[in-house]
Amino acid sequence: MLTSEEKLQRGFRAEDDILVPLPVDSSSDEDEAAADGRHADEDLPSSASVLVEAFLEDVVQRSAAACVGASASLFDLDFWQNEAAQLGLHVMRPDRGSAGALPPSAPLRRSLDRRGYLQSPTLFPGDADEATLSALRRMLARLKQLGFAPGFLYVFDEAWLVIERCMRLLGDVLVPEAGTGRGVQQLVLEPSVFAHALEKPASAEDTDEERRREAASQDASEIARHSYLGGNFGLPHRDHSSSDCFDAASGEPVLLSLWCPLTRVTADNGCMFVLPKDRDPLLHQPRHPHHLRPFDASSGTLRFGLGGAVALAPCDAGCALAWHGSLVHWGGCCSAHAEEGPRASLTAGLRLRTSRATQLQAEQSEGELTVEQLPPPLEARLRMVASSLLVYKWWFPLRGAVPARFVPAAASCLSTLEEGVLRVAVEAAHVPDPLDPRRWMLRYTEALGSRLGLRVRWVEVPFDGSWALAGEEGAVDLVATNVAPSPQRRAEAVGAAFSDPFMYERRALRVREADAGRYATICDFGGERVGAVRGMNAEIDLRRRVQTHAPAVSVVATDTFPELYELFHRGGLAAVAQAEYYAIDGSVIPSSPPGIVLVDHHDLVPGQREECAFVVRGASRGLLEAVNEFIATTAFPVAGELGKRDG
Repeated sequence: MLTSEEKLQRGFRAEDDILVPLPVDSSSDEDEAAADGRHADEDLPSSASVLVEAFLEDVVQRSAAACVGASASLFDLDFWQNEAAQLGLHVMRPDRGSAGALPPSAPLRRSLDRRGYLQSPTLFPGDADEATLSALRRMLARLKQLGFAPGFLYVFDEAWLVIERCMRLLGDVLVPEAGTGRGVQQLVLEPSVFAHALEKPASAEDTDEERRREAASQDASEIARHSYLGGNFGLPHRDHSSSDCFDAASGEPVLLSLWCPLTRVTADNGCMFVLPKDRDPLLHQPRHPHHLRPFDASSGTLRFGLGGAVALAPCDAGCALAWHGSLVHWGGCCSAHAEEGPRASLTAGLRLRTSRATQLQAEQSEGELTVEQLPPPLEARLRMVASSLLVYKWWFPLRGAVPARFVPAAASCLSTLEEGVLRVAVEAAHVPDPLDPRRWMLRYTEALGSRLGLRVRWVEVPFDGSWALAGEEGAVDLVATNVAPSPQRRAEAVGAAFSDPFMYERRALRVREADAGRYATICDFGGERVGAVRGMNAEIDLRRRVQTHAPAVSVVATDTFPELYELFHRGGLAAVAQAEYYAIDGSVIPSSPPGIVLVDHHDLVPGQREECAFVVRGASRGLLEAVNEFIATTAFPVAGELGKRDG
């Protein structure tokens, strides 16, 4: 707090409650921790976020610890080049192609001077340019699948091509007197580069559910105002103080924040909002206590007129948006109702090389780069990505920023029944049918093992009671039999825990297509035989509904699906009780072959989603957290699995 004398000197009353402005990348929570000699994270348990943070610090400091002891090396050029080649991208093989003419810079400079921001046409107008942007967008999805933060897009040459073109245009904007194409020689790129890849909720209800889960999982000692990895920075803020953004003598701008979308941006898929300079009375008052706090998250106080804000939309993929580094701005989220896909974008800071480094750069060990130094070597790219994740970590948790197999500390804290092996209970270790959920489970679990750097060893078991096999006396680390965690099953799985859900089901009956007109609900099967697998929710639900609504129906139970369908195909059953399967986003996962249709859809518990999860052995240290991280970053079933058939 300011003293009474300091308040009077700055034009306030002595009784006013004025907060001293914090650095742009700090928070009051962290400052309170620093006041008593500890870091805010030191009270946290040894969680994934802490392990990843330590690893990123090793990367930034070029420590050998960043490479030794992990099952994969972040600095492995072959790994990155192989990933790039799959999508037509490059690493350490830059091909700048034909840049084409840049748009005129004079109108952009006028907009910057009048409004404080500018928006150019796309700098990537050709078909080849669009192919480059498309490949970058697909790589963002691939990075998420692998378990990397979107910022690792800067590993690839094409991301630097985007930055370079923007840099050449903004050089002419900031230094018009240098002549067309020459201003860029007077610019440097600060090392705080970043990438965003927003997520689109399936519905408003899903958004509310996600918030409830986030609140439930939030550690009380963590800062509550973060986004998610790659998400929007949704609180109004300034990137820098105006003392870093304008020349003290002339008042001319020396620093711009750059924002380049890789997707088309609309008002509801994640556009940027800015407060024009004429609506910002504190823009040129860097010593004002509210200058760096346009929004006080602790009290929810907005310190400017929201009505003056401008949405920078629509804009095309590959355009350059920029504003004074101290202009108030924030990123919108993607609406569930957006017609365009969620926004993806690259950000950077550009300043005159004759101006002083910003506070943000001072917090990073990497130096500034000239246009001639783009793209930098692989090691420098990775250090910049790691450094930027650390600088901006107060916006989001670091959990999930790097796959566990790249993090030595994570590898060393993960224990299983057998070193280097993940023992997994499944109903069958070989399932050729691509429509069989048991096959989806095999492939998904194999991807999990690959992510963790563990060799998967299958243990075949019947479904009934399988959830207890990862308990106190369990012989497996993981149960992957597509278990819905009912209260009874949780009680029986003593010493085990259920993971986050990766899909959900609705109860249904499967009948021959020729019979579809005869059957609509269980009540239509009087005198018929209907089958289910013993111990599954399908059997429990079927017996309950038969007893209540259709006592003339005979229920037949088998131990496995193959036995059940053999009986069905021989004509021994009129229907099979088996669910319809849905991805977490609500899309149907195809599971029925031609000639089979599903009828009588309903919820096991009316109004509740019947979600499916892994069962994880509690004594396998760190495994539950690693499994949940995998689920959060990997859609079920794994990409490309449907439609494949083992020979």
